[in-house]
Amino acid sequence: MINSISNNNLQYNPYSTTETKLTEDQKSTLQSIIANYDPENMTDDDMKSMMDEITEAGLTPSKEFGEIMNTAGFKKPEKPEGEPPMGPPPATTSQDSKTSQLISDFLAKKDSGEITEDDLANLIKTLNKTGQNTQGLIVDKLS
Repeated sequence: MINSISNNNLQYNPYSTTETKLTEDQKSTLQSIIANYDPENMTDDDMKSMMDEITEAGLTPSKEFGEIMNTAGFKKPEKPEGEPPMGPPPATTSQDSKTSQLISDFLAKKDSGEITEDDLANLIKTLNKTGQNTQGLIVDKLS
C-alpha cells in the first residue's frame, strides 16, 4: 500500500506489514495523542499537527500502530482519482530505463493480483545485480 497519510518521513499506513511491536508506553503515548483529535472532523492542519506529535514522540508506523489508529476511527485515506501531476521527465540512462520497466512490470503484475513472494524476491535480486538500491519507498512497502 503506497497511499498513506504522510508528514516528512512518517507515513501512516494501517495495512503495513511491518512487524515492529509497540511498547506499552508507546501505545499509551499514541492513544494519548490521538485522543486529542476527532477522526470524523479532521482538517489537513489537524492531521499535520497529530502526525507532528507522533513523530516528536518517536513512534514508528507499523501494523500495530495502524490497528490502534483504525480502532480510534482514523481510517486509511482513499486513493485520489486520476493520475498524479507530473513535471517533465528526468533524463534517463539505459539502465534507468531497464530498471523503470522492471519495476513497472512488477507493479502491473501486483495490481493484477498475480504476484508471489518469489516475484518480489526476484525483483530485489535483479535490482541488487544491477547495483540499484532496494531500500526505499516502493520496495520496502512491498516487502
